[in-house]
Amino acid sequence: MADKRKLVLSIYLLPLCIGLVFAQSQVIVEPTVATVRDGQNVTLLCRGRNPLLYCRFEFPGMESAIRVSERGGNNYVYYGNGFQSGDCGLQLYRTDLRNNGKVKCFLGYAEEEDTGLIDLVVGVEPAPPHFESFNSQPITKGNKFEDRCIVENGRPGANISFYLDNEEIVNGVSNPEEYNQNGVVNVVRRIAFTIEDFHNGKTLTCRSEHFAYPGGMKEVSAHLRVNYAPVPEPVKTIYGLQLERTAFVTVTIQSNPQPNTHWSIDNKVHMSEGESKERYEAQAPREVGEGKWNVTLVIDKLTLEDTTKSYKLIADNALGRQEYMIKISPSDAPVADLDMGAIIGIAVACILVIVVLGLLIAARATGRWCFAENSNAASSNINDEENGGLKTIGQHIQPFKQRLLGMVARARGMRKQCDGNDDGVQHREENDEENEKMSTETAILEDDTAALGTKHKTEQKDPNQLIYAELDIKTQPVVQTNRPSGKKLIENPDKTEYAEILYVSPQTSAAKDGSESENKSKEIEIK
Repeated sequence: MADKRKLVLSIYLLPLCIGLVFAQSQVIVEPTVATVRDGQNVTLLCRGRNPLLYCRFEFPGMESAIRVSERGGNNYVYYGNGFQSGDCGLQLYRTDLRNNGKVKCFLGYAEEEDTGLIDLVVGVEPAPPHFESFNSQPITKGNKFEDRCIVENGRPGANISFYLDNEEIVNGVSNPEEYNQNGVVNVVRRIAFTIEDFHNGKTLTCRSEHFAYPGGMKEVSAHLRVNYAPVPEPVKTIYGLQLERTAFVTVTIQSNPQPNTHWSIDNKVHMSEGESKERYEAQAPREVGEGKWNVTLVIDKLTLEDTTKSYKLIADNALGRQEYMIKISPSDAPVADLDMGAIIGIAVACILVIVVLGLLIAARATGRWCFAENSNAASSNINDEENGGLKTIGQHIQPFKQRLLGMVARARGMRKQCDGNDDGVQHREENDEENEKMSTETAILEDDTAALGTKHKTEQKDPNQLIYAELDIKTQPVVQTNRPSGKKLIENPDKTEYAEILYVSPQTSAAKDGSESENKSKEIEIK
């Protein structure tokens, strides 16, 4: 009978529970979890499915609910797009530690009410982190180090991590353990690892991160001290010692605590630290770092024979003993061999240099890139030189004309001397014809020269034009004539000359393909 009643009750309660869940699912809350510091403001929003008639919030630690108005209130301001949009929200000016917990929002419609829940976490600054059992006593190499870092009274719990000299430790670290107590959280995290000699002098740090901390985090550090026997080293060679001078043979060893040292030279001379024998002195170890010691052997007036001897350093402490073999040399230290990566890098660099040089040479030859301006300047210089040459030729044309006219005058004088008084009337007529011809040719020469000068002034604007003049003096073969007087006259071969001036004036490159360039020549025969 009892079982039957439970079944009937379950049947009736099931739709009610489903309805409550369905009703709550109609409310969208933003955010689902709000985390703030004590005294900080907070913004909460519940979105409904229909326009609202009313809206209210219930906060933990408050005696009464806040009935939200779009106009705001004493300790809050409305947040949202208005009741008509179904938004029920507020910004609370100040939170209190008592407000930590579940915040309820109630959205009222015409015939029903929806409810939403928001987790409000009002943060509490946790206590600084601390190690549970760490102490400053030295730890022997090979032992296992174990400890716990604890951060108490935080809300929410702090994040704990471990670092060894600023390098985070991942291996040997457990998952955080949280313990709730009176509304706050205590967090514990364990660390464990095996102690090695390189741990000596390092700093182990436990870091606690929490948004309520000023700066966001706090740390606690511990200085590790490790006891270990002297660490073995390969054979060492000391270079750069000078002959006939005091030599200092210094070896650095690692040991904690400080080792006791002894020297053996060729297995003949044995010395403990602080002793002197013959030309040798063994100095006591000198600490140069955490667990690092410099041990020095002094040799007075180093000889070449000393560099051939074998030197052995023996170091020991309570945890062990170690021997070190040392060689000395007066020469400089050899250059370290290059590894494969360095060789490949040098080869690639050489190839790049060759390629760049090749490109620069090609660019210079073809006048490209940065050499284009220089190429244009060189072309301009060549054109200037050509124009200068043309100017020089033009300057010499006038002297050529004067010299030619002088030659004509001398030839006429010689003709008069040779002819004498024979056939005076006929000679005068011929002479008059010759003068007329000379005058004509001279006028033509002067006109052409003046025309050339004018044309040169006009054409020298074009850098591609070329003008030159040639003077060609030709000698006429010997001619024998019979004079009417019966005398045989052999005229001087130098008497008859031909003078020719040639002008060439190319206009354009197109004129070379089409029409011939303008050529003028004037020839004067002197008889």
